[in-house]
Amino acid sequence: MRDAIRGEPARFTAEVAEAPAEDPQSAGWSEEDLLMPARLCVDQLLGAASLFLEAPATDRERRERVTRLVPRQLRLIGVGRLHWLDEPAGGTTAPHGPAGGTPAP
Repeated sequence: MRDAIRGEPARFTAEVAEAPAEDPQSAGWSEEDLLMPARLCVDQLLGAASLFLEAPATDRERRERVTRLVPRQLRLIGVGRLHWLDEPAGGTTAPHGPAGGTPAP
């Protein structure tokens, strides 16, 4: 079973990265830069699915907690994506940025 799904997260990550690739705020981002937040989203979704499936069907409160948490986690990743290339407070350029691009305003 593990072998059957092993490549699926990578394919799903590539699909998730397609939308930000078309976003003007991601202009100039390298493929690696686009895949990083996509991987975070996919990891969160897989983790949430695991937590949901581990919760007994009779534990509605636990399942509802997982269901409420996922959108918040994904929103946090989305907000972070918009600012992770910003210049840090010390005035130095962020070590991770798009190849040849400029940090987001």
